[in-house]
Amino acid sequence: MRHRVGGKAAGGGPWKRAPGAGRGGPGAERGVAQASAQADQTRREADQQSKQLMSNAQKIADQIAAQAKAQAAHAKAQADQLMADTKTELERHRVAAQREVDELNRQKDAITTSLEQLRRLISGQAPATGPPAEAARPAALE
Repeated sequence: MRHRVGGKAAGGGPWKRAPGAGRGGPGAERGVAQASAQADQTRREADQQSKQLMSNAQKIADQIAAQAKAQAAHAKAQADQLMADTKTELERHRVAAQREVDELNRQKDAITTSLEQLRRLISGQAPATGPPAEAARPAALE
């Protein structure tokens, strides 16, 4: 191991060896073994932490997916209910409009009959055999 000394070459080069570096021996081997053991321990801890983070992330992702699925199902149910309500309301309006059209057609037919009777009376012809003029009155006036 070399240490820089004051930015200048010390001992013939830009780096200086630490005392005892480069020399073998039981102390160096013990230091290497400790460093290797520490590196292995750090790697195991990092692997464990990584697995825990991945597990947590998967749980969170599953929760988010479940919430999104539930919200989508709720939104679909609301949309289906809105469609059913809208169809019911539309049918109610259609039936009311059809009743009004039927009533207006009945009134039109009664008016047409009354006009035909008036034309015959004015032209001197005998009255037609149809409903009396009172039947031509609109139901709203009755």
